[in-house]
Amino acid sequence: VPHFYCHFKQFVVVQNAPGMFSFVAKEKWNAWNAKKGLSKEDAEVEYIKVVESLKEKYGI
Repeated sequence: VPHFYCHFKQFVVVQNAPGMFSFVAKEKWNAWNAKKGLSKEDAEVEYIKVVESLKEKYGI
């Protein structure tokens, strides 16, 4: 899920790091931050690729 989420957040918003006890939010932020520097357009393309692969995998 973080792989999917990080592309979405990269092209939708910019966010600040969550508090140190927000474990789920911190994991999401780490995934997003790993894609830092990726353009909005590239992030959108990667997001679509992930969605398409999930659709194919689960037959949606």
